[in-house]
Amino acid sequence: MTTCRTQCSLLIQGGLVVDGTGTRPFKADVATTGRTITAIGPNLIEDFDPDRTLDATNHIVTPGFVDIHTHYDGQVTWDPLLTPSSGHGVTTVMFGNCGIGFAPCRVEDRERLIDILVSVEDIPGTALHEGIRWNWTTFPEYLDALAATHAACDFLTMVGHVPIRVYAMGKRAHETPTEADLITIRRLVAEAVRHGAAGFSTSRTLMHRDIDGNVIVGSYASRAELTAIFAGLADGGGGLFEILEDFADVEREMQWIGDLSNAFGIPVSFAFGAHTPEDQRKLLSWMEQINRKGSMVSGQAAVRNQGSLQSLRSKYHPFAGHPTFVTQLADLPYPDMLRQMQSPEIRQKLLSETSFFHDKPFAQAIFNPANLYPLLVAGVPRYERASTESFQALANSKEDPLALIYDALVREEVLWAPLTGTASEDRLLDLIRHPHVRPGLGDGGAHLGIFQEAGCPTYLLTHYTRDRQLGCKVSIEEAVKLQTQDTATAVGLRDRGVLKAGLRADINVIDLESLRLHEPQMVHDLPTAAGRWIQTASGYRLTMVAGVATYENSTPTGYFPGRLVRHPFQDGQLSVRVLSEINPESIAGPEPRSTNDLLLADEDLAGGGSAIKRAYEANRAKMIQHVGEFLSGELLRKGDDRQTSKL
Repeated sequence: MTTCRTQCSLLIQGGLVVDGTGTRPFKADVATTGRTITAIGPNLIEDFDPDRTLDATNHIVTPGFVDIHTHYDGQVTWDPLLTPSSGHGVTTVMFGNCGIGFAPCRVEDRERLIDILVSVEDIPGTALHEGIRWNWTTFPEYLDALAATHAACDFLTMVGHVPIRVYAMGKRAHETPTEADLITIRRLVAEAVRHGAAGFSTSRTLMHRDIDGNVIVGSYASRAELTAIFAGLADGGGGLFEILEDFADVEREMQWIGDLSNAFGIPVSFAFGAHTPEDQRKLLSWMEQINRKGSMVSGQAAVRNQGSLQSLRSKYHPFAGHPTFVTQLADLPYPDMLRQMQSPEIRQKLLSETSFFHDKPFAQAIFNPANLYPLLVAGVPRYERASTESFQALANSKEDPLALIYDALVREEVLWAPLTGTASEDRLLDLIRHPHVRPGLGDGGAHLGIFQEAGCPTYLLTHYTRDRQLGCKVSIEEAVKLQTQDTATAVGLRDRGVLKAGLRADINVIDLESLRLHEPQMVHDLPTAAGRWIQTASGYRLTMVAGVATYENSTPTGYFPGRLVRHPFQDGQLSVRVLSEINPESIAGPEPRSTNDLLLADEDLAGGGSAIKRAYEANRAKMIQHVGEFLSGELLRKGDDRQTSKL
């Protein structure tokens, strides 16, 4: 008797299924048909007639990874691969983070929004000017333009506070909004969400400044403006409110966040930055407290310490401010510069000089031999390090640590300095394992000349489950859940993030034993040949998006099934309340206080990728005799030695 078997597109056989729910892995087959997972179970070949089979013996099979904090707003218009994220098993990305973006935008404001991306996220302006295909003004038109884009990942976007303010208020965007302005802001937010935006993002940190040094618009938004924004989210049907801020007053900030989330039924996500351990405990405690009262507040934390990548191919390294390098070497073609630096005479001269940057906080943070490490250990990038592995420790009081650094650079090695000043990751692991915190802040598409963190999905698997030496490890099922189900549900996605019959066939087949992060490389593949750090991986046997293979054996297939995802929250999962339904007393309270009162000049800032980038540029401008006062609150306008902007 012949059994009739069901047709399916692909049958993945004999893999260890790590389904994204956190349950223990189990051996099973996975069948897919079209865009959907058809069945999961043993010996499915008895029930299915596949067009193709894949032997996954000794491999893990996981959901595709969901990265909720990227900055591919511009790159998505010219790079359908969304590199490097798609090469790390990522099948869905969200951009529009940190309050910035490119819509809504009038023609006359394009350069202004580009300049903000350049300043805040260290994305080359020439690449953005050349690469972005502007064919929108309003946010709905922007979504329509994205909808025509095919990519290697699905993508969703939030609307940013900066473009909303600039569109609503024009040249007055830095001023306090009028009542009429607040009505416009609310309407624009509602319009964006109603047409498919995943939510709204804002920045309230002194680290994020425009090219003139001004804290970006919206950073000091009042309680009235924040209420108007939440009202707009509710009017549009609901979405995420994302915030990056300094938390100068933890209690006051968490109170308004909790009040507005609870009143409007809107989820909130905020970024854990370089807070002190005490502030971190306060934030977690307050988050737990307000969530018990009905708020929906979660945090985002980095998977590894963000750090400055340095080599002779990059503009950041400890000799970048030495007089001989600036005057004789910096502008040479790379082969000529390297050849010059290999000469004993140049080596001796540079080691005898003092950097123009030597006393600047940003330089002391990223060029300090006690905080600078050779990135590779036995040919593999290693980010969590003991202090005994720094160049200072390796010099062992018998050698000049700068001489060791110089020789490593001339050997064309990549160096790494954690921006937090510590190479331990215990704090980060504690954060991402907290039930109200999600992995994020990988910043794919941003900070291109400083660091590269888009490979964190691979790092979470290789380091925390397999290779970690300086702390506890996590199970493979926990590591997968953290970046699949947890991140997917955080942004409203219920059709992915778990391997289950009926859900999307976003799938990774991974050779975990051979999974490797490669050494970061400085490449020049952006529009106008602008440079960026990039990091690839090997060990991904198969990555599928909606049932289509985007990578096989860590190599792009040339297929781009990824599409814009609209309305991720609008399937009944949120019970939003519009402003007219809310008791005004429930949303009344003191004005927010996210940032400290003291505004430091960029050259005095030591933390954060964008701050380091601007501090470097400001000090370099001063170093080469440009005019400009770098006092507290006064910053040089890049490219114009006649103008300063007092904050």
